[in-house]
Amino acid sequence: MSASTRKDRATVLSIHLAPPHLSKEEFVRQLNVAVDELVKIPIAQKNSLKFEMLIPNDELGSYLDACGLPKQKLVICLVWECESEAQTIEVLNDPEFSKLFMQQETSGVYPGVCTFSTDTLLQFDFSEQESPNKPVLAVGIFKLPDHMSTEKFHESVRAHTIAFAELPVVQKYQLVNYILWTPNDRIEQRFKEMGRSPTAAPIVQIIGAQTWENFKELLSDPDNQKLCAEVMEKFRFGSDSYCFGADVITKINKF
Repeated sequence: MSASTRKDRATVLSIHLAPPHLSKEEFVRQLNVAVDELVKIPIAQKNSLKFEMLIPNDELGSYLDACGLPKQKLVICLVWECESEAQTIEVLNDPEFSKLFMQQETSGVYPGVCTFSTDTLLQFDFSEQESPNKPVLAVGIFKLPDHMSTEKFHESVRAHTIAFAELPVVQKYQLVNYILWTPNDRIEQRFKEMGRSPTAAPIVQIIGAQTWENFKELLSDPDNQKLCAEVMEKFRFGSDSYCFGADVITKINKF
């Protein structure tokens, strides 16, 4: 199964780690309100193809633990897509959008914010085809290990992505999509100008399935568990990496 790099859209991710003093309900509520303010700005409405919030749920916790994968934490991932980086920068140049987009990081209320642009590697993606049900999602957020260079890390993760996609159990359950977002620096200068702090951007992996039961069968598969053990032995991911099943709140979707 061959992978391809997506060229028809530009993606920005913003990862928000909940501060310890907020409950999940309050954290989601506050960020939800902030995103609503962002997406109603006219230039954001005009240029954005998709704007989503990925919020951890409890569907896969024990199954991910059984694979030895990084533990779930209360972290919300914002996914923002435009047709091109030029359109993204046009939105970021809007004074109102820029102020609101960076407000949480610069205010100090949410110190655990990481915002960056990405390249999108599609192992496969059928999510935009007509389907009676919305896919369910699993998310992996993986920080660069201390013992690896960025280049080696990205290369190794891509290799394991291919190995996972070729597992018989993956073929059996006909997953909806398997997307790998790797950081790039093509909008980095604009983020710096907006006041974003230097950041060690992670790799983010999204896998979509038809049902949670499909995911649970997949995660329980011996071949998959063996591959997960190999991944953890090689990368030695720590407490700043996370895996979780996700609920999706869609703010904009033009597909």
